[in-house]
Amino acid sequence: MELPKKTPAPIEEKRPSEDRIVMLSDGVFAIAMTLLVLDIRLPDNPSGSTTVLKALIALSPKIISYVISFIMIASYWSMHRRIMHYLQRIDNSFIQLNVLLLFFVTALPISTTFVYQPGYTDTNDQKLLFIIYTLSLVACGLTVTALWLNATWKHRLVDPALEQDNINYLLLRLSMVPCFFLLSLLLLLFPIEPYYIYFSWFLLSPLFMILRRVRHRLFPHVTAEFTQENTLRPLTALLATAQHHRHLAAEGTASEHIAKAAVPDTGSSTPDTRSNGTGVEAAETNIKAADARQ
Repeated sequence: MELPKKTPAPIEEKRPSEDRIVMLSDGVFAIAMTLLVLDIRLPDNPSGSTTVLKALIALSPKIISYVISFIMIASYWSMHRRIMHYLQRIDNSFIQLNVLLLFFVTALPISTTFVYQPGYTDTNDQKLLFIIYTLSLVACGLTVTALWLNATWKHRLVDPALEQDNINYLLLRLSMVPCFFLLSLLLLLFPIEPYYIYFSWFLLSPLFMILRRVRHRLFPHVTAEFTQENTLRPLTALLATAQHHRHLAAEGTASEHIAKAAVPDTGSSTPDTRSNGTGVEAAETNIKAADARQ
């Protein structure tokens, strides 16, 4: 007698927050942020007239570029975390774009060292170094924007119920930064010092303030969740991530204790009906509650 074939169970998709791609990305971002500081150091053999204060003043372009690069990498990490939060699945094209983003992030510490090179005194050479650095920031921002566009195009990787205004609002926010950096390069057409580009980047803050004021006119159906401006608060996102992982670890430990308490003692001749009943029900209740929270 031929047995009926069993229908294979559907494969459960992992949550993006639990996937390897998140751990890999977090590690690469952390390493890139650490590598930025390695190039900042006082000269090993200073001249006789050089003081510590003069050496620090000479290092100011490196320090400024370090601060900018650190803030931008932290912001890109926060944007990446926010994108992963809304994903329901991941495909090969998204993984390839994510790897491309990690490539540009790891290249950013290299371009940061180009900003201050005292050996190149020619103005054109200095402008070229600033262009390379700015384009590195632009490449990271455009790739993050491409990740969101890839995930939300026809709701491929996100919840179909996600409002289109929410998608468009976040897309505009993500694309504003790299586009503004590109436009700032037009300042190099004028006879000014290349580092004046830095001061133009402060205009991003009032631009975002204007966007917040007009967002309900441009995107009337945008929800409050998308207007919390989490992409500009990398430190808040970092603390929230740490609290989330600590909460998950505490839940895992509690679930293990509950599961152990629900298993009956095989060495006892008299079954413990209270453990088999109440313990199993408590374990099932806690498992369901954990699934609902996730």
